[in-house]
Order: sequence, then C-alpha cells, then structure tokens
Amino acid sequence: MNSFSFELGEQCAEKLDQADPIKKYRNEFYLPRKSDGKACLYFVGNSLGLQPKKARTYAEEVFSDWEKLAVEGHQAGKHPWYPYHEVLTESTARLVGAKPIEVVVMNIKRPEPMPKRFSPTGRNLRSKVIRPANILGILIMKS
Repeated sequence: MNSFSFELGEQCAEKLDQADPIKKYRNEFYLPRKSDGKACLYFVGNSLGLQPKKARTYAEEVFSDWEKLAVEGHQAGKHPWYPYHEVLTESTARLVGAKPIEVVVMNIKRPEPMPKRFSPTGRNLRSKVIRPANILGILIMKS
C-alpha cells in the first residue's frame, strides 16, 4: 500500500490526482452534467454508480440475441444465458467473502430447487439476497 502525506489544498489534490493508479478508467464512464455542461463531482459510492460506456453495447447484444433467438438464447448467441451462474461464481465468491464452492448464483423469479449437493453448515450457513424479485423469491429464500 502506498503511503502519502495528506495536506489540505488544491495543490495536494492535483498531486494525488496525478499519482492515481486508476485515473485512466475515468473516461470509460458517463459523468452526469450540470446545467452549464460541466461534469459533476460524483462522490456517491453506495449506489448503482456511474454507467460504464460499454454497458449499452453489452445490453444491446443481449437484447439482439433475445430478439433473434427467444428461448434458444439460453444455449446460443454471443453470451448464452444459461451458464451465467458459472461465469459469476468466482466474482460472487470474492464479493461475499466465500469460496467458489460455497456460492451459487441463481434466478429466484421462478421455483427451481437448490442443487442437492448444496448442504450449508457452520460458517457457510448464510445467504446474501439483495431484494428478491417477488413474493415467490422471498418464500424460496425463507424455505
């Protein structure tokens, strides 16, 4: 971890901006604009965040597959939908502080049984759910 001396003032802020190792990513996001056209200073960290400029392209790819393939999009298309849970396992495990074998990413908008091999015990007996989509999702998580 880098250590630095913090001082109040614009000069220190500019120095920190120059040394920022992730500043190159700033241009990959849309910044909200004020009425005068200048970019807002955006400090909201507990939100959806800024929209990545690539998000619309990725969403359009999924919409295009949905339009052309309908239900076949689960197995075909540029980004088939069925294996999303496999693609998301590693990052979800890091997000919740678990091992990949301890997490499952699933759609709870319709009833689907948990895999039989999933038998949580001890410290693994926990679920992290962010706002189930409907009452069925709530009942499934309570079961």
